[in-house]
Amino acid sequence: MNVLERLRKILPGNIFLVFVAVFFLGPSSSWSQTEADNKSPVIAKVGQWQINFQDIERIVGYYPKNVQEALLQDPQKMMKMINRMVEAKVLSDKAKAEGFDKEPDIAEQLDLFFKDKLAVAYVQQRVLKGISVTDEELKQYYQANIEKYQVPEQAKVSHILFRVPIQPTEVQVEQAKNKALDCLSRLKEGDDFSAVASSVSEDLKSRQKGGDLGWVSAQGLDPAFAKAVFNAIKGEVSGPVRSNYGFHIFLVEDKRSAEQLSFQSVRGRVEQDLLKEMRSAKGTEFVDKALEEAGAFVDQKTLIDLMLKEN
Repeated sequence: MNVLERLRKILPGNIFLVFVAVFFLGPSSSWSQTEADNKSPVIAKVGQWQINFQDIERIVGYYPKNVQEALLQDPQKMMKMINRMVEAKVLSDKAKAEGFDKEPDIAEQLDLFFKDKLAVAYVQQRVLKGISVTDEELKQYYQANIEKYQVPEQAKVSHILFRVPIQPTEVQVEQAKNKALDCLSRLKEGDDFSAVASSVSEDLKSRQKGGDLGWVSAQGLDPAFAKAVFNAIKGEVSGPVRSNYGFHIFLVEDKRSAEQLSFQSVRGRVEQDLLKEMRSAKGTEFVDKALEEAGAFVDQKTLIDLMLKEN
């Protein structure tokens, strides 16, 4: 494990990122430049280095919008971020005073980190910033991807599971199946489903709730179990059905039909999805062109050959 990886584990949260960034922020950094430029209250200070409230507002603006909102609405989170920045400043000063940043492996890692962050910021700010979509484009995307904006068919299910090992013997399979059949007999004779699930189910999580899995869609279930659930008759105990987990005895208590969400109700999601695709396409096109213009080349065959020899 290299030194930066060790620091990543030692330093909590975003301290690691700030810690590395501070190596590239000398005395002329924007943090210190703003000290004489405004009368904004000083929030934190380390020696002559200080951060005022205007600095904080600017730095928060570097984060994604959802993180910005979380910070601006929660003083504790904001304080936590500032404390981390101060700790990073103190630690980075100590590291530089000891010449830690000049050690060859550290200098190389910092250089790689800096280039990576600079490249990402460059593409985001100079290539992807300002991409927008019209309402008509959103409607067209919604229609072309209408299945993405559906609430799938759902079922309210309770189950009792008898587990089968990943690589079971025939005896283990038969034993689990027999337990499931015995359980089914008890339920057919009138035993309460919730009580039986609480006493014998091997799904420990749902067992605590009498086997209740809540409302589920096919996508959230094992394929074999999902097929059985959505073909079952509401109100009848069914099974046993074999899944990758074992044998299920189950009860479908209720069902909901699939529902198509209106464009207006998912407009925000549609915009996010379309913008994501557009940015991805434009970013890929820009990077590919830049690599071609630079004559960049990666010898994949040689790399794979050498890696195979090493192993």
